[in-house]
Amino acid sequence: MATLTVDRQALLGRGRDLEAEAQAEVTALRLAGLSLLALAVYVAVDAAAALRSPALFIAREDLETWRGEHDH
Repeated sequence: MATLTVDRQALLGRGRDLEAEAQAEVTALRLAGLSLLALAVYVAVDAAAALRSPALFIAREDLETWRGEHDH
């Protein structure tokens, strides 16, 4: 029968290292998530502003005019 010698302090130290790495990754993922959320809000606000833009209304009118001219 083989004997297994375990260095308890080394295992505990490695466990703490792994826990610290995991916490750092969780923090990085949270920051990335917040960045994506901020980007989504920015895009949504920008899109909403574009929808209210006079240029879009002019483009819609031009498209409707073009459709009217090309409908048979």
